[in-house]
Amino acid sequence: MKNEVNADFKFLEIPNGEDVLGFLGSEWIREYGTERSHFHNLMEISICRWGFGNVILDKKSYPFKEGDVLVVPRNYPHNIINTPGEKAFWESIYIKPSVFLAEVYREESRKCKKYIEEAEQRPFVKSRTEVPNLSEEINLLMNQLRVKDYQYHNCIRGLLFAMLMEIIKINHRDYEDPESKTVYSQRRVKTLGKALEFIEENYWKDLRISEIAQAAFVSETCLRRLFAEYCAMSPLNYLKTIRIYAAREQIKNTDETISAIAYKVGFTNMSTFINNFKGIVGCTPHQWRQNIRQKAEKR
Repeated sequence: MKNEVNADFKFLEIPNGEDVLGFLGSEWIREYGTERSHFHNLMEISICRWGFGNVILDKKSYPFKEGDVLVVPRNYPHNIINTPGEKAFWESIYIKPSVFLAEVYREESRKCKKYIEEAEQRPFVKSRTEVPNLSEEINLLMNQLRVKDYQYHNCIRGLLFAMLMEIIKINHRDYEDPESKTVYSQRRVKTLGKALEFIEENYWKDLRISEIAQAAFVSETCLRRLFAEYCAMSPLNYLKTIRIYAAREQIKNTDETISAIAYKVGFTNMSTFINNFKGIVGCTPHQWRQNIRQKAEKR
């Protein structure tokens, strides 16, 4: 297929008790663009500390420079490619707006749904002069993550709310701009996102391709084509991957039996579960639990 993206899926986990996952510090000074485009299950908000290059959003390229802000919704194919032969420095935070906003708006489900959709409406790359408030809020939040002093959780939650509202304002402003509409009209990616989100929210059920296609408002043939084009895997393989990552998290954070966890995430056959787990994680579920416990004992 001429315009294939074939993005890799990267599963990210927010640490227990936290609202944000941070990729901060000098380890993120590197050559970007050596890997294929990717997408992940969390919303990405990044700042370029220094460097030049291009951000690939779906199949379009946008230049970046020092100070630029990148916002990428969940399940959106993207990549960063720095100037050939040079390195760039990006710092990033990853969040799940649906979880955070659902807690903030517990009694206002309609408003919550509206804000979630508006926050993850589209990706963008903008200079700090275009989005000064958002740039400042991101920097303040990252500093809280670095220091983690008294009441930093509450500070992060306040900044996270302000940051999401600022992103909503930016998205609304861009949508009203005729020049921006063509940039952010990738319907195929949004359709795929609906399918991925439906799988993430229902992975433990006995899902069928027809149900996933119906949730994304496309035919089964179109759904398979979208997965092949963007994810380099079938819908069912993506479903298996989500189930294995969910099982991995439960094995890590609970004392439930492996068989009980396998059943909870949607597997009815233990040998199938173990083979899939080993193929994705690189070891058996029992070995994974043992490795986690050994690491915990060494701390």
